[in-house]
Amino acid sequence: MINPHRFAELIHSRMPGDATLEAVVPEHDHGCRAGRPAPAAIRGDGPAGSIVIISDCHLGTAACHAHRLLAFLEKIAPRTLIINGDLCDIGSCWRGHWPAAHRAVIQRLLEMADQGTTIRYIVGNHDAGLLNWCHLTLPNIHLHRRLIIDLGGVRTLIMHGDACDSSLGNHRLLWRCAGWLHDRVACFSSRLDRLQERCGWRPRSLLGGIKSAVPQVRSYIDRFHQSAAAYAAGLGCVAVICGHIHQPVVRCLDTPQGRVRYLNVGDWIEHCSALVWNGHDWDMTMDRVPAAQARPAAASGEALARAASCPLPAA
Repeated sequence: MINPHRFAELIHSRMPGDATLEAVVPEHDHGCRAGRPAPAAIRGDGPAGSIVIISDCHLGTAACHAHRLLAFLEKIAPRTLIINGDLCDIGSCWRGHWPAAHRAVIQRLLEMADQGTTIRYIVGNHDAGLLNWCHLTLPNIHLHRRLIIDLGGVRTLIMHGDACDSSLGNHRLLWRCAGWLHDRVACFSSRLDRLQERCGWRPRSLLGGIKSAVPQVRSYIDRFHQSAAAYAAGLGCVAVICGHIHQPVVRCLDTPQGRVRYLNVGDWIEHCSALVWNGHDWDMTMDRVPAAQARPAAASGEALARAASCPLPAA
């Protein structure tokens, strides 16, 4: 059983002696009052696979498919890797759940940074404690509350999405109870998926079935999409990339400020999905094979959407 401080120790152990401390101030705003921040300097003119986004890995929980995530990370070499929140679940880490595969994922991320990949870590709600580390920056690893990038003239907001919860009118206690229940069902669903794989059956997600069957959940997801799109439009963005609700999707939404393209990266609990920049647009990929046979999603994963019905807006 690993000490709950192992995550901090692992990062500190890889920090060079002459590393510099840099003030990286996260953005805590929950609305559009902050104005329009300048886009980050992330180039989108590189080859396919030069930018990869993952989200909601939830390392430290039994539901995380860490072996699949590790296999995916070992086969990619992007110029920029964006982690869109909830890489780890701080609460579960404190309870001491930190298997070797989860530790190997962190080690692989640090190796990628050592090899020149720039890692942009957007803090989510399950790893919000990392905001206390925002003054510490490792080489090629940067913490953000949100990120705005310009790809080929397309201004894109990348945020975890938990900032939208307050705008949906959800009571904080009710939201936390729902989150706790979701995590418990996700763990059970993940174990059920593994059992079905061992029996040679095609996994059928219990959590996905519940989400599609309960009208209140479907309503929440739709309202979340609209809230995220409106939030992005208020910042002058024409596209928004979220995580948080574990629902990989690409769609276009109308807002009072104009049409916004909404993308959700998905998760590594239920869908094992990622967004990969193909040089012109985003490819959404999903890994549906057993962990022992896992291959890079960019090369062999099941294509979820090329968004032909919702192309990138013209620059």
